[in-house]
Parts: sequence; structure tokens; C-alpha cells
Amino acid sequence: LPQGLPFVGQAALLEQKQQGVYKRFTMFILEDHDTDTDLWPWWGEPIYRNGRYAGRTTSSAYSYTLERHVCLGFVQHFHQETGEELVVTTDFINQGDYEIDIAGQRFQAKAKLYPFSSLFTQQRRRKDEEELSGYQRE
Repeated sequence: LPQGLPFVGQAALLEQKQQGVYKRFTMFILEDHDTDTDLWPWWGEPIYRNGRYAGRTTSSAYSYTLERHVCLGFVQHFHQETGEELVVTTDFINQGDYEIDIAGQRFQAKAKLYPFSSLFTQQRRRKDEEELSGYQRE
């Protein structure tokens, strides 16, 4: 959109930009989960950061590319003593140790704010795919 053009939700976005957000959508890769023997995550599993409750998952799926389960969910930051909701920063997400509780068993998880860019840079077209598509390298 051109600069200065008003839009629905603009005030809310400007407020978030100035004050920060109180929950952050985050991707989690389950580290020590055995797909063959452990229960699979579904949705609504508690997320723990450094042993303290920090949110819930919204969805999950098995990633054949990563060969692990991936969970998506919102992370919140609560003051340890008062329980007051605090701003969630990138550093807060990146510096935590996470666990996802699946049916009462906690599994270590790696938090990611952005997709794995290495997945896209490592994919290369096979020669026969290039021939089938008519793709010509310069």
C-alpha cells in the first residue's frame, strides 16, 4: 500500500509496533519425540519455557522433510511473581528452553520464529525435471 493510505486495523498495528505484542506465534520442532512409539501432538498441548507455562499449541503435523513433528502455537510472557502479562520479544523466544506436554509427557522442542530457509536453498531441480518442464539454464 502507498504510504499514508489508511486501512482497517491500522490503529491496532501501530499500537503493536509501539508497545510490542503480548503473544507470539512460534513454530516448535520436537527434538526427543519418537514418532513410532510416543503419542502424537494434536492441538492444545501446553508449551513450557524454562519449566514454566508459556502458552498452547494451535496445531501440529509430521514434517517428512525434517523427519520430526512440528507444532505451531502462541507463546506468552508472564511475570514470575505477579502473573502480569509482559511483552514477548524475539530475544525472549530465542533464549528459552522449550518443552511441549503431550498427554502428560514433556518433550524438548526447538523454537523457531521463521521457517527454515535452508529447506528452500537445499532443494535443487533434478535434470529430468528440467527436461520435462522445458526449463533451460542460461
